[in-house]
This record gives sequence, C-alpha cells and structure tokens, in this order.
Amino acid sequence: MNVPGRRGLTLRIKAVLVVGLSVATMVALLHLTLSSVLLREYRALEEREMRVDMNRVTDALQHAIAELHSKSGDWADRDETYEYMVTRDPAFIRSNLNIVALQTMSLHLIAFVDTTGQLATYRALDTERRPLTELPPALKAALASGLPLVTARSDSDERSGVLIVGNTPMLVSSRSIRSSEATGRSHGILIFARYLSAVDVRALGAQTHVSLELWPVGATLPADATAALPPLLG
Repeated sequence: MNVPGRRGLTLRIKAVLVVGLSVATMVALLHLTLSSVLLREYRALEEREMRVDMNRVTDALQHAIAELHSKSGDWADRDETYEYMVTRDPAFIRSNLNIVALQTMSLHLIAFVDTTGQLATYRALDTERRPLTELPPALKAALASGLPLVTARSDSDERSGVLIVGNTPMLVSSRSIRSSEATGRSHGILIFARYLSAVDVRALGAQTHVSLELWPVGATLPADATAALPPLLG
C-alpha cells in the first residue's frame, strides 16, 4: 500500500541528493580548473622570477668584465708598455709586472703577446693566489698562437668576456698595445685575466640577492637545476 506522505518524502530526498551531487561535481570541476589555472600562473611567475634573477646576475657579471677591461685599457694604451714590446727592457718587468701588481688588481694573469701571436712574457698566480713559475697546461693552451685571445683583428682590437680554462671560468680582457695617444701600429696584445672563484660567485650572489652555484662544464647537474634550464634556455 502506497503512503502519499512517504512517497513525497522519498522524492524530496532524491531531489536533494541529485542537487547535492550536481553541486559537488561542479565544485570538484571548479577546483580542478582553478588548481590548473593557479598552477600555470605559479609556474609562469616562477619562470619570470628566474629570468629576472638571471638578468641581474648577467648584468653583475658584465659589470665585472667591464671593470677588468677598463683596467687593461690603462696598461695597453701606454707609452711605457708600447716601448717595452720593442725593447724588452727588464726594468719594465721589475717595476710593473710583479706579484704585487696582480694582487692589487685582483688578477691571476697579466700576459704580453707579440705581433706574431707568441707569448712574450707573463706573470701569473694560481687559484689560491700563489705565484706560478709556469702556466698550467689548460691556460697555456688558451694562449696558444692562432687562437682568438692572442690574435688581433686590427691595430685597435679588443675583446672581453668569460673563457673556460679547463673546467674553471676566467674573466678575460685582451687589447692591442698602442701608444698613449692610441695611434700607430699595434706592438702586440695585452691580456688581463682572473679566475671566477667561489668567493666571486658568493659576492655576485650577495650583490644580486640570488643564490648562485657553479658547476664544471659537462658535469651532471642536480635535478632542480636540470628542471630549471628549459624555460631559461627557451
């Protein structure tokens, strides 16, 4: 026997259940949609912040290279240097090319290359800033005749940037040696260089408020660094 009141109650329960399930489904779909949108927005924000950080570090590194290049300019366009490349006067080496000069200018290498691309003379420090009596093989290879660093394209040639020596990055500056008036034929090439040490990396990080770390060329990167590369390189 059907009871009208109970039947009406059952229908109302069914209606509430249907509405409830519909609302729950809509909420779930909305949650998934919002989560997907928020995740994309978060990733996009994270990529933008990484690019901003990368640009800050790049700017700071370019500033360090520009400072090094400015120092080499003070030496390259100088009559004393210009004359030394002709006379090879030992007095110039004694008064200018000494360990104190390298340490004062935070350099690891000062090198003079003649007009044939051969290394004329140099003073160098190792990564611990100790004097070297002979260049390490990797650095000697970087200064080999015919390579861009020791080959002038003109009498007023200059280059600067980062050179990987072995597995270690070096900030380098290369300039044609000319008179104080920056005129006449070049008498060779002057090279200033310094290793980008762990101390330099920490200083760049502090300057740019970015956590920095260097890995040797060809090294296996940590998972988080590997994951960060595609958006930066894309």
